[in-house]
Amino acid sequence: MASSADSELFEISSNYDAEVWKKSVQNRVEGKRKKTA
Repeated sequence: MASSADSELFEISSNYDAEVWKKSVQNRVEGKRKKTA
């Protein structure tokens, strides 16, 4: 039971990390666009 819960938490955290990473990349791209504009 604990192992399945741990893997579920890992899935959630890795998905969360992916979302945060995507947002940080988007912010960087937008920042570059604003600087060049």
